Amino acid sequence: MVKLENYSGLTKKQEDLLKKHYCYGSFALLNINLSQSDFVFHTRAAAKHPNTLVPILASSWLQMRNNSLSLKSKLRTDGLTHFIFEMSPKSIIENTKLKAEWKVSQVKGVQNAEPSATLEYSHPSAKAKLTFVENPLQLKGNLTIGKPQYGVGLDGKFDLTSQKLSGYNFALWFFRKHSKVVLKHVGTNADELALGNVELSYYQKLSPLAHFGSKVTTKLAGGETSIEFGGDYKYDENTLLKGKLNTDGKLGLAMSRQLNKAMTFTVGSEIDTKEVAANRFHDYKLGFRLDFYHQ
Repeated sequence: MVKLENYSGLTKKQEDLLKKHYCYGSFALLNINLSQSDFVFHTRAAAKHPNTLVPILASSWLQMRNNSLSLKSKLRTDGLTHFIFEMSPKSIIENTKLKAEWKVSQVKGVQNAEPSATLEYSHPSAKAKLTFVENPLQLKGNLTIGKPQYGVGLDGKFDLTSQKLSGYNFALWFFRKHSKVVLKHVGTNADELALGNVELSYYQKLSPLAHFGSKVTTKLAGGETSIEFGGDYKYDENTLLKGKLNTDGKLGLAMSRQLNKAMTFTVGSEIDTKEVAANRFHDYKLGFRLDFYHQ
């Protein structure tokens, strides 16, 4: 049975369909995942494309967990440190989760700490999340109300220093059998209340082997509209094929192949179809990804 989703998960299927496996953001990417019932270890290293600020970026995170507690720590070679502590006090308050985060990043040698505390509540007909952030001093919250088949969602951000709303988003969604439509307003002006962008996302399960997704974004201020659509097809038991196209003429292609139970190889590319039409072929991207799993 389909369950009610939180605000950030309303368009997850569409976003995964149009983003996941397209690994051309890096030339080469290596992922190693070790998982047991009480811990998860993940490490990755990415060789970026030439002329990038960080040519090689690596990170590792370790998560220790049990039925009600979870502690996760992450380190990255660009100076990012991230700790997350989660607790689900089922014996005290049902359907709630408490989360404390501490994130430290470095920009030009200057450390910036971002501590935060979050309270989440889940109910069959409502999901809510409230976060207090210290740097900058903000209060973030989102709420979804309805049924799995339809409902509304609100997402906002309040600046405690200036005492004004700095983020404002709204969503409507409709789900029927194997299709889902999500209509969102995404605020783009943090200084004052104003119309931002309207996003219309669509997801369709065409068959057990194929899926289709699209996203239409309209900037209400200027009237500009962009469209992106794509899909995937499970060619055989171990091979997944994906493709997408947007209104800028960028064509993305990806193939993911499970070599064995512990290893998956993915190749992704992006081509500018406008250059191909003009008999030029300079602006293209290519990336490779190798995933190792052990449970």
